[in-house]
Amino acid sequence: MFAQHAELHSAGFDQSRAGTLLEKEDLAALVVTSPENVFYATGYPTLPTSGNPILYSLRNVFPYAVVIGRGGDRHLLCWGFSLEDVSVDAEEVVAFNDRAEAMRLLGERVAASASNAGGTSARVGIESTCPFEVAQLLTSLGRVELASGDPLLYALRRRKSAREVELLRRSVEVAEGALELVIASLQVGGSRLDAIRLAKSSVLELGGDGVGHVTMSFGRANPEIAIDEALREGALAVVDVGAKFAGYTSDCRRYAYIGEKVPDIVLEQHAAMCAVVDEVAEAMRPGVSFAQLTRVGRQGFASRGIPLLGRFTHVGHGIGLVTEEEWIDDDESRVIEEDMVVAIELYAVAGEHGSVGDEETYVIRPDGPERLSLLDRSVRTVVPA
Repeated sequence: MFAQHAELHSAGFDQSRAGTLLEKEDLAALVVTSPENVFYATGYPTLPTSGNPILYSLRNVFPYAVVIGRGGDRHLLCWGFSLEDVSVDAEEVVAFNDRAEAMRLLGERVAASASNAGGTSARVGIESTCPFEVAQLLTSLGRVELASGDPLLYALRRRKSAREVELLRRSVEVAEGALELVIASLQVGGSRLDAIRLAKSSVLELGGDGVGHVTMSFGRANPEIAIDEALREGALAVVDVGAKFAGYTSDCRRYAYIGEKVPDIVLEQHAAMCAVVDEVAEAMRPGVSFAQLTRVGRQGFASRGIPLLGRFTHVGHGIGLVTEEEWIDDDESRVIEEDMVVAIELYAVAGEHGSVGDEETYVIRPDGPERLSLLDRSVRTVVPA
């Protein structure tokens, strides 16, 4: 029907490692239903930032899923028409053309995996975001015992392939380029909504596929909600941009002060936070626990006499297909692993100017971290006309 064949590939799925983890968790199968993990496992373009996001938009009509078997084999269930003359990274494609057929075929596929496992019952992992309808279907199969598949997926996605690292590196470059353009455009009286629009358009113009987030504030207004505030003299502007590149997400933040001279308290607190971020990053070596890193962060605050913010719960987070994959918190059981990509971010209050801090992204190498975020960390100045 179509003239040109296309091949879609996963950038990071490791079939052998997936099989090992399923065996370790004693799972007969893992049922993956979220857009991020279906894309991760097979390359099937289910993300809202895919070149054509139609599969994301029609997920309620054509509910895709991947059943990963005990050996790491992938069985993609998807809308048949969407893969005309297209191949994906899956050992089997099970095509359907309506929702009812999708559910029937999913039940049959999981039942087959459960049967292959032997015994009187079989544990099947699902995501915490698994649709209720799917969970009900799997429970109705009788011999299936549902279990959380989240720990396995976290473990699988935690370590990035060389290809994933390069996609994240490029995503950081796009975000930093957009961030620079936004800061260069700032002027007294300008609208935060206009700055947000510029950030979004710049991400696309610089080669990104979409926007993960645009967290901005002029002064102390809520940065998590897009408020139409005007930039005033004496304000500290927060510019935090996350770009999407081939599905992979960045998280970059820098500051600009609107005035001739950045206040000393802003410079002092910012420098302190940059130093603590560096201390935490230096400690990020394979085998170090998340809790150890959190203690390094707390010690960095304490040694400088800086109180922790009330919202201090972690020193950073993993990053990949979503902005915050796992928090680097007080967990002693999880450790830094080679090939993880991590954003370390820490903040302190700078008096009336609100919080100020630093955020940097690293890939973990055998001998320590390599920084992927390369943009100048200094607080910029925007001199009023």
